[in-house]
Amino acid sequence: MKNPVNNFESSYGLRQKILNDFLKNIIGEKSVEHKEIIARLSSFLIVERDVECFAKLCNDIFVNGYAKATMQYKEKVEEKGYKFTIVNLQSSES
Repeated sequence: MKNPVNNFESSYGLRQKILNDFLKNIIGEKSVEHKEIIARLSSFLIVERDVECFAKLCNDIFVNGYAKATMQYKEKVEEKGYKFTIVNLQSSES
């Protein structure tokens, strides 16, 4: 039986598909606009751990960006005199 890690490491197409699917899940159809950089990134994400670390980086960017945007919105709403309560907003720093 072949080692799946070796298949991953030796298959540029598999790495590119995984990266494409991952980014499409985050940014939807906009991922098509970035297909060239995704293809180039695929050649640098050699082992499965590289992809896992990249996925964590993207997730941290997404979560922290969402948290920051929510806090900015909260401040603007409160400036207008409204009460704004955030329930269970977690950043990746917690």
